[in-house]
Amino acid sequence: MPDSGPVPLPDVQGWLTGAALAAAVVTPMVSLLLLGWYRRVVTARMTTGAPAVGSRRWGSGQWRPPPRAAATPTPEPTARRPARPATFTELVRRQRRSLLAWHALAAVAYGLIGSLALLTETDTLTVPRLLVVTLLYAWPWVPTAVLVLGLRARQAVLLTAGYFLALVAAGSMGTASLRGGVLAFAAWALMAGPATVLMAAFAAPRLRAAAPHVALVVFSVAAGLFVWPWTAYSALTAGSSFGLSVLLGVTLPLLMIPLAVANLAWSARRYATKRASEQSLAIDQWWLIFTLAQCLMQYNQVRAWFAMLGAHLAHRLVMALGRRRLGRAVAGHAGPQLLLLRVFARRRGEQVLRDLNATWCHAGSVHLIAGWDLATATMGPDEFLDFTLGRLSRHFVTDQGHLARRLAELDLAPDGDGRHRVNDFFCYRDTWQPAVRALVERADVVLVDLRGLTPRNEGVTFELQYLVHCRALHRVVALIDDTTDLAHVHWALDSAARGASRWLNAVRVEDDITAMELLHRITAASSDGSAVLELTRASTSDPV
Repeated sequence: MPDSGPVPLPDVQGWLTGAALAAAVVTPMVSLLLLGWYRRVVTARMTTGAPAVGSRRWGSGQWRPPPRAAATPTPEPTARRPARPATFTELVRRQRRSLLAWHALAAVAYGLIGSLALLTETDTLTVPRLLVVTLLYAWPWVPTAVLVLGLRARQAVLLTAGYFLALVAAGSMGTASLRGGVLAFAAWALMAGPATVLMAAFAAPRLRAAAPHVALVVFSVAAGLFVWPWTAYSALTAGSSFGLSVLLGVTLPLLMIPLAVANLAWSARRYATKRASEQSLAIDQWWLIFTLAQCLMQYNQVRAWFAMLGAHLAHRLVMALGRRRLGRAVAGHAGPQLLLLRVFARRRGEQVLRDLNATWCHAGSVHLIAGWDLATATMGPDEFLDFTLGRLSRHFVTDQGHLARRLAELDLAPDGDGRHRVNDFFCYRDTWQPAVRALVERADVVLVDLRGLTPRNEGVTFELQYLVHCRALHRVVALIDDTTDLAHVHWALDSAARGASRWLNAVRVEDDITAMELLHRITAASSDGSAVLELTRASTSDPV
């Protein structure tokens, strides 16, 4: 084939944006299909009885509420240590601020390395430009802060607006108008826009369990397919056959699928060995997608590739140092254990769990019985990997021996970033009550979300009556609102012990309550603050 001159470069921003948009559409659909399939499998197993173990089935000895109310109220412990909710709340605030500060330091390191490499390459290094490009490359810190702090939609919008105001102000430095600020915003749309579109597609809380792993392979395949015509043209120009050109253009993107599966297995391994938490894994995936997008935008510049990979490595190193220091500060302290009981309602259940993840998990563990409402919200990388490999049954409690092993292996130690985990128990129809009984005995605080409670919620009715039976109401905090059938609550408690309803610590909450305000109300309503106080004294050296 005659030499036709240099191969024209494709419109990088055009095909990268197209690949990001395609991945942003495909990723949620694939993730929803996987998560919906997972929820159906979990729900089907939960509605069946446990498989036979040995010569007997488990569940015949379950506790049942007494048929008639007792003559006197259940006595409650009187010798209690006074609660100091402000102490625990302040501890959580300090932990969150420290973690967010390390994320900010890592984002600045990432932005400085990336901006220095870009500006020195083009000989346009000035202080205002360095500040603008650093802010551009540090953009993933904004969704990171939203996740770490558990911000509501309005708060997230305000934080995003603050970031863009800072970007426009930095771009306007040294100019007499906002022209520089407008150009800075345009540069953000060009450099960070495609990656942000994709990040937004898998940052949704309901997709977070599967979407980050799906997004990586979908985006890589989409980027390869979008540049396929140019790849084939380049191969033909270099003298390759048409068949080989087509084969390279199709197979190279597909090679990213086993790499994505390997990334999932590696993430599950890091999660299982407590080198990373679920939150840190999600944030690391965001930065990886962002870095990959920056590399693809400058695919024909080897120096830029090394610069962005170096920036990503610097971010990982800073966060590794920060997580080690945060983890060391709380090492050896299991922290208070909170048991979450609830009326199965997906929207409220997921919101409460996100709030606890953003607050309580910075100082203690959360336990719950898995259900259809939170099946995907609590799914960790190890459970997702076992589900894809058909090994989900190993997570279900089948008999007393299995329950005892799960309780003995209960993960109470903090992860590498200092945060504690949410431990979910998958149970069959005839094994969830023994699991509830065992977890109630272990919990320092029992949070019962009674919003939406009606007489049809027999499971929550059983749990309320058992809390009376085991004399644990002094450790219970109930969340109520206008949808709670308070008459049924009084009946459920008083049917187990007459007058027991007056011992329930009930807190009225609104749907738009912030995560920190919810934590404050929980700790303020808890009558037993001993575990909280012990953790605070062990984990902090400053007087509170």
